[in-house]
Amino acid sequence: MKFYLKQLKMLATFSQPLLYLFTTLLASTLLLSSCAEPRSGVYLIKPGVAPQKLKNAELPTGEFELLASENDTLLVEVFPRNEIGKYKKLEKGNDVRINFVFSGDQYHISPNDELSFELADMQQALISVIVQPDGQIALPNLAKTMRAAGLTLKQLSESSKKHYRVLYNDPKPSFSIVRSAIDQANKLNADYTVGNDGTISIPNLGKFNALGMMPNDLEQKISIAAATYFGNNVKATLQPARFNVRYSLDPRLSPDGVEYYKNSVKVANDGHIFVPDVGQILAKGKKISDISQQIQAALQPLYQNVIDVQVTLQETVNNGIFIGGEVRLPGRYVYTGSASLLQLITQAGWVNNAGDLGNVILMHKTGANEYTVFSSNLLEVIEGRASTSQDLKVLPQDMIVVMPTGVSKANKWVAQYITGMLPFGSSVTYNFTRPVNQ
Repeated sequence: MKFYLKQLKMLATFSQPLLYLFTTLLASTLLLSSCAEPRSGVYLIKPGVAPQKLKNAELPTGEFELLASENDTLLVEVFPRNEIGKYKKLEKGNDVRINFVFSGDQYHISPNDELSFELADMQQALISVIVQPDGQIALPNLAKTMRAAGLTLKQLSESSKKHYRVLYNDPKPSFSIVRSAIDQANKLNADYTVGNDGTISIPNLGKFNALGMMPNDLEQKISIAAATYFGNNVKATLQPARFNVRYSLDPRLSPDGVEYYKNSVKVANDGHIFVPDVGQILAKGKKISDISQQIQAALQPLYQNVIDVQVTLQETVNNGIFIGGEVRLPGRYVYTGSASLLQLITQAGWVNNAGDLGNVILMHKTGANEYTVFSSNLLEVIEGRASTSQDLKVLPQDMIVVMPTGVSKANKWVAQYITGMLPFGSSVTYNFTRPVNQ
């Protein structure tokens, strides 16, 4: 009896006075216990009336639009809409991988290249020459600098030969590359993040507006700038490296509101939730789908691409499910979405040795202290002799009772299940009659 009194305490905190419920339950479900063989199918139970067998079309579907309650925990996910075959515009916080590739048969000298220079037969030792940022180089014995950027090594040799003819009869200058723009460009191959100002910054090439641009369009802009700077046919290849799907449990970790995120938020006592970049939203009493739409409407202007917002119930206080009777772990369970009788009985540790899966009671809450009572034969579902629709869907605040096996358990059921589960020590006199067999 202590075991069932323990169920009483849990149940008393789960719902309001249940006299109506258990009066209904006694006048109906005990009728089922009086039958030696489990009934086939699903029955609707009403006081003083023979159980009514339901057709598949009449079975409860479990369709339910959940309303948020205070102290519920909601999971808020914001993510880019999956549009197959479509490139996405760049958002703040996106990472892009940029690689610079030199193309063409001949390399053109670029600013900051390091060249080796030698003037054959003129007693000019091999020296190192750095191409200045303006593209000029200074060579020995020449009064003025000369342009090198944009020229091939052969073109630079011919140009410098003209300058040296003023000093020498047959000068033969030669150049080779020690360190080139290719090395410089390789250092620029990296991941770049679109900042809060909507730009990405590349050393030597400057800032580029990236917010809202398609990756291939930004790729062309950077390629033009790189070709101008390096004086070569350079192509920048750009690949989005990360679309910033943030997984965090703290909404304060999303300060600028332009990164996709996944947050758990709790409905406060005043019924509100806090969503980054949206602020306080009244959630209590609202449909979960309506909360999703409200958040999406508020966040969409912050994004360049179409986003989806999904809100799901992670944990609930007021919308739980009670599982009692002949199960190993009776008590209150959190409602987290669509679940069936068998799923919840499994969650409750399955039936004990006295449990009868051929006679499982489901009580759908239909009012403050009102329930519609069903009895389902789950053995038929397990054995494949019946449609899975008999594995009824469960809604928030529903109650499940696994009945004991055997006719002789009827009086025991009254003492241990009804009397033991009534709150506040109430006592009720039960009258029931054997139903008409169907």
